Amino acid sequence: MFRRTMFRPLVFLLLLAGQASPAAARAPASRVQPSAAALAADARGDYAQALDMGRAEIAACKAKWGRSAACLDLISKSALAAQSAGQYRAGEQLARDALDIARTELGESHIDTARCYNIVAFMLNAQGRLADAEVLYRKALAIGRPILGDRHPDTATGYDTLAQNLHDQSRYAEALKLAVKGMDIRRKRLGGKDQALAISYDNVAMNLDALGQLAEGERYYRIALEIRRVASGDRHPDIATSYNNLAANLGAQGRHDEAEQLNRQALEIERMTLGEYHPQTATSYNNLAAEIVWQRRFAEAAPLFARVIEIRLRTLGEDHPATIDAIGALAMLELLGLHRPAEALPLFRLATGKTQARIVLASSERASTDEHLRGLPFFRCHIRAAWDLARQPAQEPARQPATP
Repeated sequence: MFRRTMFRPLVFLLLLAGQASPAAARAPASRVQPSAAALAADARGDYAQALDMGRAEIAACKAKWGRSAACLDLISKSALAAQSAGQYRAGEQLARDALDIARTELGESHIDTARCYNIVAFMLNAQGRLADAEVLYRKALAIGRPILGDRHPDTATGYDTLAQNLHDQSRYAEALKLAVKGMDIRRKRLGGKDQALAISYDNVAMNLDALGQLAEGERYYRIALEIRRVASGDRHPDIATSYNNLAANLGAQGRHDEAEQLNRQALEIERMTLGEYHPQTATSYNNLAAEIVWQRRFAEAAPLFARVIEIRLRTLGEDHPATIDAIGALAMLELLGLHRPAEALPLFRLATGKTQARIVLASSERASTDEHLRGLPFFRCHIRAAWDLARQPAQEPARQPATP
């Protein structure tokens, strides 16, 4: 049903690759970075707290240095924390603030301005504004590529992020060509042993899967897994990411026993390293539940989806798109798998009510059109079905035919 998104690691690579740039005379020699406490909050999945800390630190930075490039990294990373917390509009506002500072202080043709364009595009992509995001991804690449050249890791990141946008638009063949470009740059530059290269391999594999080339996709997922194993060992959360990605591929090939085993290994690693109440742990519970659904073991899957909801309610909150998705998944399972419409309908109505509220908040001018609703990332298959059902007048659920 769901796969772990690869957007966030790529954007962090983009930020971490950036070098401090000459800024106004009033700026310090280096950029102001988030505090250790804010970074720790982000690492444990407490994104709301990381955002609150980031906002306070941005205010302090601006009070000291003004609207200076000194605050760019701090603002950009706070924007990413906002996105992870499900506060997409706040993330976009922060990202646009960073872009405005970069354009004013550094100029339109500066590499850090390109990075800021990329982050704004990421925020738009998260809101389902895919065409708008594509324009900015291409603008960032057009600025950065002449400055850095065709062999720089940031150029590879530009290809990767644009590829992921095209993938989200179901333009898989175009996305694959760009993902391969990003992979080739990193493979020649990094020699095959860097975590960034593993992400590029995942990106290529994701598009191969979408084009039905599952065996070739499996090969790239396994290369990414081996890179992460060499870099981080067997008990690192990055290994769990690879297990989850490979499991999705194997499940699509019908190799469900292997897929389930990898999902269980991923969950075990994340419970041990990140703890039970972490958003990534919830993702692994979700992936395991989805695989069990594919095997039609519906009664086993239901408590796993319930666990996903519990963790996401505690860590992300009831209005986060991932929480809404989990509620929708359990609703579909209750209705179609377990044939319990009385249990399903309240979940449907809760999920669709939350979805509608978020859509209105994020894009009120277009929230009334189904076409726009269905383009949003938190309006996927089961939520779409829930939406259609929940808009119908309430009625007595139909009785199931008696089993002979």
